[in-house]
Amino acid sequence: MDRPKNDELLTEQKVSTGHESSGVDSSRRRIFGAGVAAPIILSMSSRTAWGGALCAPSAFNSATFASHHPGDPACSALAGARPSTWAASPGAWPAAYVADSSIGAPTSDSEQQTACQVQATTAGYAYAGYYVDASSTVYCRGPQTQSFNAIFSVNTLPPETSLLEVLLTKPNSSIESHAVAALLNAASGKITLGLVSGGTSVVERKVIDIFRALMNGSGYTLPETGQVVFWDTDPNGVGLTMQGYFDTYAE
Repeated sequence: MDRPKNDELLTEQKVSTGHESSGVDSSRRRIFGAGVAAPIILSMSSRTAWGGALCAPSAFNSATFASHHPGDPACSALAGARPSTWAASPGAWPAAYVADSSIGAPTSDSEQQTACQVQATTAGYAYAGYYVDASSTVYCRGPQTQSFNAIFSVNTLPPETSLLEVLLTKPNSSIESHAVAALLNAASGKITLGLVSGGTSVVERKVIDIFRALMNGSGYTLPETGQVVFWDTDPNGVGLTMQGYFDTYAE
């Protein structure tokens, strides 16, 4: 089920609280650099980054925010679809991204190549090969301009690896699978990361920037505090890892 759009969430918040919280324009954008507000208090929380399409991880991790916005409806509901959900529903992908096409059970290499070459020609892009998932289903890769490495500007996977291939062949807990899910969530409007203006393309760009920084090993720098956070380690003693935020979704 699609998440409500920004204006719908804002309307729900106004009805529930009787006023429009100024946190929508300040407190919820801090971690992603869309605005500067009160200092962030970084203490681990059981909440998730996707808990409410308008909320950024800093909002969940801020004792200041929690104490001033108890029960905020825009931050209490989960948002976004998990990697396994996107893997199981390629037909529901946002139009900006092409999911690979399945051609069924494996045959010979030459037959699979021929079938995928025909699909690529018909779709109007260059043949990029095929792969077989864990269920022995053959998939023809989509356009290589949409490969994982090309989109995230990294070299962490074989260069031909597609977005759906990541979801079908990497563990659901991997940073690559969460990166793909976050990108598709952003492109479909299921998450906004607290960025309430600029449209889905702005959120997509921010998702790409965050995961590229996490995957290249340099970590992501929190714009307001200058603290550097990593995927599954905390060498700087910040008190959080980004992996902790990417484990609970609405779908």
